[in-house]
Amino acid sequence: MEEGIHQIIGQFLRFGQLILVPVCGLIFIAGIVLFFYAFKNPIRKRKAYLFSIFGGIGFLFFTYIPVVLFYFVFQKPKTPKEGQGIATIVDGFAPVNFHIYDFMIQLAEPFILFLFYVGVFFWLLSAKNPQIKRMGMGLVVGSPVLWLLVQHAMDIYKFFV
Repeated sequence: MEEGIHQIIGQFLRFGQLILVPVCGLIFIAGIVLFFYAFKNPIRKRKAYLFSIFGGIGFLFFTYIPVVLFYFVFQKPKTPKEGQGIATIVDGFAPVNFHIYDFMIQLAEPFILFLFYVGVFFWLLSAKNPQIKRMGMGLVVGSPVLWLLVQHAMDIYKFFV
């Protein structure tokens, strides 16, 4: 009986994560994007602030609370055996990490190019609006810097580790 209840609660938490983690992540990203268009409008700034704060908190909450509940309420945390620890787990996932990194680069490069073109569009079409002109300049200048960071992220990581 108790095992069935644990399965139902586990499925409910899994279903909640499948829905609420992406929704809260999108709300967080929408809040960040709204900051770009808020300028001096206090209503838009407040909306962007609330979206970014509560979206980020919701994302982290719905990501980690089920894990904490599962390990500390439903079953006791497992102690590592002799010779096992976080280092062996991380080393075991090393081949998978490079595939994920390559996939992320394949997604990031077209997005950075799109941001560059959006920056050129804003910069050239903002005739007398200095805020939009500055935003376009920032995108045009920031896109190559972001591209260099994406290209050398693994080297930067290996330098510090």
